[in-house]
Amino acid sequence: MIFEFPEILACPTPESWLGKVNPNIETLLIDHALCEKKAALSAISMLYSYAKYDKIIEHMPKLAREELKHFEMVTNIIRKRGFVYKPITPSNYAKSLHKHVAKEPNERFLDMLVLAAFIEARSYERFSVIIPYLDGELAQFYERLCYSERRHYLLYIDIAREYFSDKVDEKVSYFSLHEAQLITAKDNLFRMHSGVPHA
Repeated sequence: MIFEFPEILACPTPESWLGKVNPNIETLLIDHALCEKKAALSAISMLYSYAKYDKIIEHMPKLAREELKHFEMVTNIIRKRGFVYKPITPSNYAKSLHKHVAKEPNERFLDMLVLAAFIEARSYERFSVIIPYLDGELAQFYERLCYSERRHYLLYIDIAREYFSDKVDEKVSYFSLHEAQLITAKDNLFRMHSGVPHA
């Protein structure tokens, strides 16, 4: 299966990160579950903060439900494989990107949409590139999820263009530089959105 590289991303996943996938399947699955939970909370937060926008009312409830369904699917796989779902230290990825979100309310809405698009786009890219490193069951699972993640990142970009058509490309360029720096930087943790592992 050939997946298109997300056009908003400035760099692919480094090979050195991919080399850590097989020895860290349990960690990757647990972190993935946590990411799906955060994605659901993000959609709900959008619905809470930006309910005056029709596209948010239209799409965020469904998106939150889908993210929670993915959370349930990943935790089922975790249990099936004899692993234990538990809190683990998250990567610094989302927190670092959030530092670049504007404080002015209108611009903040745009930044939050673009930021969400980047998180979903990187998830899509990571899911697609780990497939060859996984066993058959997990490979099929992540192949199916790729389509959802791609749809999610495109949805956030579409909503951004609906309300901020003349500003989206500039914001994408701005966040793409910071996102690429995080993905290619040395990282103490191995997570779904982490940078390059030290060892």
